[in-house]
Amino acid sequence: MKYDGGLYPHKYEPIIDKSTFDKVQRINDQRTNEKTKTNTKQIFTFSGILKCATCGCTISSYEQKGHVYMRCTKAKVGVACDQPHIAEADILPQVTELLEKLNISEGIVNQVLELMKNEHDNIQLFYKNAITQTRAEYLRLEKKLGILYDDRLDGRITVNEYDKYVMKYKTEMEDLDRKLVEYTNNDTSFQLTSAYLLELASKAKNIFECSQPEQKNKILRMLLANPTLKAKRLQLPLLKPFASILDNSNSQNWLRQLGSNQRPNG
Repeated sequence: MKYDGGLYPHKYEPIIDKSTFDKVQRINDQRTNEKTKTNTKQIFTFSGILKCATCGCTISSYEQKGHVYMRCTKAKVGVACDQPHIAEADILPQVTELLEKLNISEGIVNQVLELMKNEHDNIQLFYKNAITQTRAEYLRLEKKLGILYDDRLDGRITVNEYDKYVMKYKTEMEDLDRKLVEYTNNDTSFQLTSAYLLELASKAKNIFECSQPEQKNKILRMLLANPTLKAKRLQLPLLKPFASILDNSNSQNWLRQLGSNQRPNG
């Protein structure tokens, strides 16, 4: 980012990390191809996701007469559980209600994406300049080592002086090597994947409602952190970063959050 005429690396926790992005990409690819695959095991919307809030056992799904029902496995011996069998259709609206809250209007998405693009361009420029400067400094030290060697051969410096300066320059060059690795390995372009996340969140409800049960299951696994069911009521805590999107679901919060990151740390 640019600040007081200088360029600085942007140091804040990305909205989306690489593992989350990879999950999103896999789900998106699978959704495209899901009609061409034959499953050996039927996957329901909540398969392997829900726990019973009363006893902690798994909530399983089964199909009967064309309808999907859910029940607690009640696998813990000696633990009483009064969780009834319920119809999946009775609790699905709670999921769509949550996804509706994740929605960000197209106008806000565009504003946030524009801010992200500007920051990304500044970050890219910083690392480009930093790499150029680091390489130039490394070459300068290599040249000094060559001059130092000539001075030693010509007797202009002692062996002790030569060894001292060689150690000093090589230490500096090792530091530069580490910086260069850090700069070149920094996946700055990946920060724009948060844009993909924002767009996904803004369409999550529609994607969910149009998906088959197996795809819905994958979406919920990506979104939720240890969801539970008690009677007919779902508890649906969100995984990071979706919880952050929910917490900042109005325009002022989003723009204020991004605006506060326009200054360098330290």
